[in-house]
Amino acid sequence: MKKRLSTKLTALLLVLLFVLSAVPAVLAADAEGIACSRTAEVLPDGNVRISLRAYQTGRVPAADMTEPGVPVERAEVVDTIPPYFALYRSQREALQAAYPGIQITSNADGSTRIALDAVDFPPVATTTDGLPVDPNDPGIFTLTYEVGTTESFVGGNQVPTGGESGVFVDGIPVASFPSSTVQIPVSTYALRQLMETNDVRLYPGQKLRAQDLYVDRSSDPSAVYAALSYAVLGPDGAPFTEGIVTEPGVYTVILSATVGGRTTEIRRETTLTLEPDTVMMLRIESLPAKTTYFVGQSLQTDGLSVVAQMRSGKEEHIAPDTLTAAPTVLRNAGTQTVTVFYQGMATTFTVQVDPVEAVAASVVRMPQNDTFFYLSEPDFTGLVVRVYYNDGSALDIDDLSQMTIVPDSDARVRRGEQTFRVTANGMSGTFPM
Repeated sequence: MKKRLSTKLTALLLVLLFVLSAVPAVLAADAEGIACSRTAEVLPDGNVRISLRAYQTGRVPAADMTEPGVPVERAEVVDTIPPYFALYRSQREALQAAYPGIQITSNADGSTRIALDAVDFPPVATTTDGLPVDPNDPGIFTLTYEVGTTESFVGGNQVPTGGESGVFVDGIPVASFPSSTVQIPVSTYALRQLMETNDVRLYPGQKLRAQDLYVDRSSDPSAVYAALSYAVLGPDGAPFTEGIVTEPGVYTVILSATVGGRTTEIRRETTLTLEPDTVMMLRIESLPAKTTYFVGQSLQTDGLSVVAQMRSGKEEHIAPDTLTAAPTVLRNAGTQTVTVFYQGMATTFTVQVDPVEAVAASVVRMPQNDTFFYLSEPDFTGLVVRVYYNDGSALDIDDLSQMTIVPDSDARVRRGEQTFRVTANGMSGTFPM
């Protein structure tokens, strides 16, 4: 039984060794590890020198190189230059001359991609801590280039010098270049281009805030690594944050960027203009006490309250004697619109106008001759009829042509006191003769 188990275990180990020997070289290299490094320094001329180094470490310390690592062949080395760095033409040509076949392409986000195909990584003798025994070992891959900053880049602290980068085999990343940062001094030109102020127009009594006077660009991609700050000085030169303005003036906006403990300032003046506060619209706050009329009556605005909404946002009650309204006489029956005017603005309200109708009539003066003879025509000269209307008014009518007078019966064939009915404006009354 033990012999059979031993035989099976031996067979299993042989299969495992066969599988491991069939693993591609990239996995072996990955297991051994490719050491990558990135260094960056700011040169006296302001450019940044970036150096990439990569090598495959030996499997054992240099003192006993009996089993060197497996070479990685035809790998691709990629580095990405951030969009705030520019690869100048001279540097581009130098790279193309030093590394035939190098690919340099611009990305949509403004970054630049550098790629080298068919790079071999033979094992390099290393110390116990993984450093090359010979810093100039020909198996060490080195890529060095210089970049400048773009005109819009302000500068900053801890500015990353690389984007996506590393060593790839068949599109698979096997190692990455570590991140490195540099300190880029503030570009006064870029900081000046970043400064954007606002000329503000307000109405007297409105509040002005310091941030109303500038456009905050502290989150702009060109300034994310610089410690930007804003400050505002008032017309009197004192620091200003906010306040109610009553007079125009010139304010000073200060944009500061601090890099490496050194602060650079840009100052720019901006003007606050005060405009006359004008009426934007009118609003009826309360209607007049009288809103029901008869045709022909005059409009009464007692109790009318109108509010003016100003462009500054304030509201003002308008003095009644400064308002005008039309029509002043209501001549049409039904619902009628009244328009109120103030400083070129208008608002409206409606009133109900009822028709004027006669409701009663009475004789207020008898004819001059209140006696007539049998079978003769009566004389109504001097008769006056008063007609009463629903609006409380009355009208005296003495024109007989506007009256209809009839006896209650044929008065000419009757003797004694007779009663006559007079009709005017549709209303009737009686009188005796």
